[in-house]
Amino acid sequence: MKWKKLGKIFEIDEKNQKSWNASHSANPVCIKLNSNEIRVYFSTRDIEGKSNVGSFDYSMNENKIIGINEKPVMLHGSGDEVDSSGIGIGNIIEILGEKYMYYMAWQVPQGQHWRGDIARARLNLENNTMVRDNGFLMSVNDNIDKVSLSYPFVIKENDNYYMWYGSTDTWDFGNGEMLHIINLAISEDGKNFDNRKKCIPYEIGKAQAFSRPVVIKWKDKWRMWYSYRGNKDKYKIGYAEADNLDKWIVKESNFSCSESGWDSEMVCYPYVFEYNDKLYMLYNGNGYGKTGIGLAVLEEE
Repeated sequence: MKWKKLGKIFEIDEKNQKSWNASHSANPVCIKLNSNEIRVYFSTRDIEGKSNVGSFDYSMNENKIIGINEKPVMLHGSGDEVDSSGIGIGNIIEILGEKYMYYMAWQVPQGQHWRGDIARARLNLENNTMVRDNGFLMSVNDNIDKVSLSYPFVIKENDNYYMWYGSTDTWDFGNGEMLHIINLAISEDGKNFDNRKKCIPYEIGKAQAFSRPVVIKWKDKWRMWYSYRGNKDKYKIGYAEADNLDKWIVKESNFSCSESGWDSEMVCYPYVFEYNDKLYMLYNGNGYGKTGIGLAVLEEE
């Protein structure tokens, strides 16, 4: 695969900075508004470092931002709510005529290690706001997901919903890095996910901390992109292929850091989507989204 970087398209700066979006535009995803425009949603940190959801509209034909939402799409929870420490966007999918955003719900209990569950919120496109669905929550269990969960990605294929998500086995495998892998769960209704199992193979010291998978079908093959790192190094973007959504084979992503600039140290949190028969990728660079959002297009497979 050969990707062409089109440059940075958005970042939080003094012109658009507010108390609810003081820094970062991480975990970008998008939905199509019409044949030309997309709406990009991202996780942004407030002055306390807790993440909310912001958005902007982008013209694919003109390659420019055409509007920035001045208000938050969704604020993190409070008190003992499941997302009291932040919202880490997974993806947006339509279920029975409603659009839902599945996301990582951050909690940082006092005196304890941070942890995550998987929640979802209903998107109202008319006023561009989201409200958490209190009827859905996916937490750890004793068998497959033992410690903490992260960024989900949900699709519907045939009669089932498939969710790929991050799962922590341990915060420290012994080399100073957590073991956080990508698992798969299946649901008939998009709410009750069962049959959890490990998905992408890991390698200690090289690829043992994974994050934010994105899955699409392109040219009769299922494809997955994700962030990964080894022993406390910087995130890279990985890639895998499958014929049946189950057995994934890791391939070269051929998407690397630039020689200098905003994505010279790290590339992470990819979101790949189709537009006019081409594949595009939204992604973050240095600082886990602190330096903004970039756009790339696939030139050759």
